[in-house]
Amino acid sequence: HRQLKQLELVTVAAMTASLDAFLVAAARSSRGATSGGALASQLLREAPALLAKHPERAAEITLGVARSARGREPTLLSAFSQALVQHQGQRQRLLPQGAAPSRAEVRKALVAFIALRNLGPAVCDAISALATTVEQGAAVLEASAVAVALAQLAGETGVHDAAADARVSRALQGPLSDVAALANLSAVDFSAAVIGVATAPEVVPEAAAALVAAAGSRAFEIQQEASALCELLRALVLLRDRAPSQSRAVDGLLLQIWPQLGTVVQRDLRSEEAFLWAVGLARIAEALPAENHTTPSFLAEVLQPTAPILLQLAQTDLGSLEPVALLLRAVDGDLWSSFLAYLALEALPKLPPGPAGTERVLSLLETVSAAGGEQSSKKPSFPPFFDFAFEELLGRSNELSLRQLRRATRLLSHVHLERIDRIGATAEALAALVGPRLLHTASSSKDSCGVETLPDIALTLSAFAALNGRLVLATDVQSQQQAPEALRGIAAVFEAAGLACEELLSVQSDDQLVATADSGKTEAVCLALSAFAQVAVRVPTASAVSSHHGVVIERGLHLLEVLSAGWMRTGTNLTAPQAHIFVVAIRGFCVHRPGLALPEVVLHVLHGLVDRSMAGPRTGDRDGWLLFATLQEFAKEPACPEAVRALLPQPKGSAQSAEAGAAHGAAPSRSGPSAPERLRAAMAAVAPTAEVEDHMQTGTGRSIVRRLFGF
Repeated sequence: HRQLKQLELVTVAAMTASLDAFLVAAARSSRGATSGGALASQLLREAPALLAKHPERAAEITLGVARSARGREPTLLSAFSQALVQHQGQRQRLLPQGAAPSRAEVRKALVAFIALRNLGPAVCDAISALATTVEQGAAVLEASAVAVALAQLAGETGVHDAAADARVSRALQGPLSDVAALANLSAVDFSAAVIGVATAPEVVPEAAAALVAAAGSRAFEIQQEASALCELLRALVLLRDRAPSQSRAVDGLLLQIWPQLGTVVQRDLRSEEAFLWAVGLARIAEALPAENHTTPSFLAEVLQPTAPILLQLAQTDLGSLEPVALLLRAVDGDLWSSFLAYLALEALPKLPPGPAGTERVLSLLETVSAAGGEQSSKKPSFPPFFDFAFEELLGRSNELSLRQLRRATRLLSHVHLERIDRIGATAEALAALVGPRLLHTASSSKDSCGVETLPDIALTLSAFAALNGRLVLATDVQSQQQAPEALRGIAAVFEAAGLACEELLSVQSDDQLVATADSGKTEAVCLALSAFAQVAVRVPTASAVSSHHGVVIERGLHLLEVLSAGWMRTGTNLTAPQAHIFVVAIRGFCVHRPGLALPEVVLHVLHGLVDRSMAGPRTGDRDGWLLFATLQEFAKEPACPEAVRALLPQPKGSAQSAEAGAAHGAAPSRSGPSAPERLRAAMAAVAPTAEVEDHMQTGTGRSIVRRLFGF
């Protein structure tokens, strides 16, 4: 077998001396028809020489590289990138002074740019060179080519050179500013142009104005294609917000379009394209802002007349449940109630077993939960919906991943259940499923630094901290017999999560700890600490579970010690929000465990933070002042250990100090609420919402300050 592979590679090496053979081999490699990685590497090695030999076919060679090289060796990709940069430079030098590239040259550069833009940082130099060529000659491109390219750029993800992407996008929008050119576009190309501009990194106002002006007469040219028409209308809605100067024009256009759309939808919802219409309308509904004055017209002209047909569609086609749920949720009323009853009693049990069916169940629960907006805990129009839904979800417990269990836990922390006793029983069941999986996830992590695992653990703890708050603070839940068992289960989850974090951190070398801090995963362990603190400040009233509350504090304190020791060894400097979480965690542990002796390493880190905070009042740094004020509040607590109080800045209690705090944006201290009440208020915004989870998983999205504290 090995000999056959070697023979194949030798044959390919001989073949690639011919450009046509190279392109054939690249196509075969992209389809997985040959020996995958080895063939791709061989093609990458041959590509620079072929580029030098056949410069007129650079676009084809680049496409061949892109087809076979995704995720391959960065060194070889970089070598090809440099060869392509040299090629582009030579073509530029051949141009007369001040002349733009030919249309053919710009087309080739645009094709190569689109092909390479997702291959990673190794090709960034080539991407930049190609972007320059497109910028110089975009004006000579046909509007149809521009429209297709913009739409393709909008549909791609994972771009590594955002600046080059923005340059190309701006240049391509230039030809679309010509109203006469837009008139010559086909209906499909016109739709692609609107979608491309609406989703571009930066919208050129002249292009937006021309597209909006032409859209009124062209929108329904593609009405026979449900998905295409809906994507065009959705793009117009997006363009309204992306180009504020066109908002009034777009609003007027949409108000004219909705009645026509309603007529078309009522006619076609009973056709074979019914599902496509439901999906398209759902995408429009999601894009429409609730406060926009065209939204009520969309509901009245499009959704309300078709709502009965949508309900019938859901009852006959389980595949349409998700888009219909979004649409009927917007309609509300009796039809939404009927849909919820059907969903809970008939549809959810009919969804197939397995990961895909379970994911659909969970996603539908989240869709229903969002119906209340900010009041997501309000009673649904079919009150026992979540009682039945959680029963179905727990019946699929063996199919739930850790992330899905976390999402279910977050739902249980706020949704309405008719049977209050089911909250404790469901919480106990979820806790029993999560604890062992946390330990297994940590022990089986392929990444010894735990870079991918720590956010999972932290977000899981955040969800259970929110559930713990519901069990502890809601009097109707506390009175149920199942609540103490649920709280014990949650304590077990925190025990397992603390052990898992410590296991992941204990196997790291100092270099790995530094890498973990640099990668931003210190945010994850600080989020885990904040979850421990949330549980610490919410003391159960039942004495039977006080010992389990103590277990959470002990495990949180031990995690704090492990983290402090690692930070000391590596000289890690906590950011302002991380430092605030550290202090709030210590304060929560100490206030609710009087006489608690903090480890020396924790005191050492705290001492460094105190020194940093002292500069806040002097320099006017808002974050420094906030940390300084938090430390002063901690010093006032009767339960503050003397070893800690000796380190903390002592509050002056003078009017001058209060005025200084107000001048720097800090709220003056108050003597009314008790320490636990102040701590609950401080921690209330720490747990991230469900929408933050994907950002936290990938390290993108809002900064940690906004995620954790809401400012």
